[in-house]
Amino acid sequence: MERNNSNVFVYVILLCMAFGFAYLYQQTKSLELQISNIELSKQYKNEATTTPDIKISENDQNKENTENISVNIPSAIIFETKSSPTLSPQAPIVVTIESITPKTDILDINIKAFTSKASSYTALEMPSLVTILQGDGIIIKSKSTSTVWKSMPPKSFVTGTLSFPKQKDQKTIMVRIDNGTGITFYSFDLEKKTYKEVIQ
Repeated sequence: MERNNSNVFVYVILLCMAFGFAYLYQQTKSLELQISNIELSKQYKNEATTTPDIKISENDQNKENTENISVNIPSAIIFETKSSPTLSPQAPIVVTIESITPKTDILDINIKAFTSKASSYTALEMPSLVTILQGDGIIIKSKSTSTVWKSMPPKSFVTGTLSFPKQKDQKTIMVRIDNGTGITFYSFDLEKKTYKEVIQ
């Protein structure tokens, strides 16, 4: 009887050990699976957030920068003219061309007008005052004009822009000014960023 009880006890011990080993084996496999999932998750995250290298040649960068950059050519051109008869009374207006801005296919002329001698609102026909003279003698008026010239307050000043078409490889511009009493010409060198009055 004691021998049978001893055998039963041994079987119980062996059975418990078998269950214990099975449990430990299962836990080990589960831990390995979790570690593997974490590693895969990290790898996927890195691949998803990594930005691929995009190589841009220096020629493309220089070309893009050249097309986008515009440089002002400052000037000190000053003239006086009489305001437009569209608003009365007419008054003397002092006009200054502060700079020109050559772009790829557009030339902007930046202008300021002083109305210190005006007693009421005045106007200027700016597209007729400042034009571009081509080499063949054709006069080009601005294709885009600021609206500020149509109604200028007295004892003040206004600034605006005249925009003209320009060839991409154009190297010089001839600005023509007709102030109502005479015509003057100014040649702008777009490469050297200089200008001079041209006597005709």
